[in-house]
Amino acid sequence: MSLKEARLARDKAQALLSDGIDPTKHKNHEKNNFEQKDLFRVIAKSYIDEKSTTTSKNIQKLHNYLNRHIAPHIGDYPIASITAQDVIKTGLEIQNYFEKQGKWTADTTSKCVELIGSVFEYAINTLGYDIINVAHGRNKALRPHQAKRMKAVEQHQLSELLRNIDKYVADHPNAHEQTVAGMQLMTFCFVRTKELRFF
Repeated sequence: MSLKEARLARDKAQALLSDGIDPTKHKNHEKNNFEQKDLFRVIAKSYIDEKSTTTSKNIQKLHNYLNRHIAPHIGDYPIASITAQDVIKTGLEIQNYFEKQGKWTADTTSKCVELIGSVFEYAINTLGYDIINVAHGRNKALRPHQAKRMKAVEQHQLSELLRNIDKYVADHPNAHEQTVAGMQLMTFCFVRTKELRFF
């Protein structure tokens, strides 16, 4: 939460206290008294549907981010009641989900938090909600990705690799010579496997 947002939240809490209202109870009351149209899930779906100018593949990806990763955490919250801590918690929960599966998709987690921010901007600028974009800058709260580099063949291992490629067909009865030719081409031209398919 930025200093400006913290001050606004403090002022709002102080105003409630001066009126004899418990800020925590007030927040819970707001979460329980809302219209369906105010739910984050509903506003997010509307935002994604309005991006119909983008590709259908991209729209499907945004719906997946929303339905699989974001909505289980804050989908049923009225957008005005969502705090910066709710967004951070959601981002960290998404990270934990992937880590438990032995995956690391920092890009997906980051894009989920970006989508939350875009939904807030849409709610403010298009739908006229008088709220703050509490998702702004929340990617900084995510754990940094420790990149693992792909294993490389060392110079002293190259001759052994070339010999193994040459005898691949003999060692593997079901192998195709086309496979050997492809592997040789990769060692000489350093093409990617995706590019190799077009040769």
